[in-house]
Amino acid sequence: MLGNGRYGSGILRNRLYRGELVWRRTQKKSDSQRGNRLFVQPGDKHDQMIVHKPELAIITDQLFDAVQSILMDGQV
Repeated sequence: MLGNGRYGSGILRNRLYRGELVWRRTQKKSDSQRGNRLFVQPGDKHDQMIVHKPELAIITDQLFDAVQSILMDGQV
């Protein structure tokens, strides 16, 4: 539910709820030293593409921002 703050994952951090589609939020890398296993890491913020779709929003921006500030303060 809380997800990972670095990855922007989890129900409470899902920006789609406020009507934002985020592309390239994470990226998959392979590591030949680990036997070509794929691992996921946060994507570069400069490479992200955000598309605003207000018709997809199911909560207000104020509510989303309030939840994010609670998560940042570590109150959960």
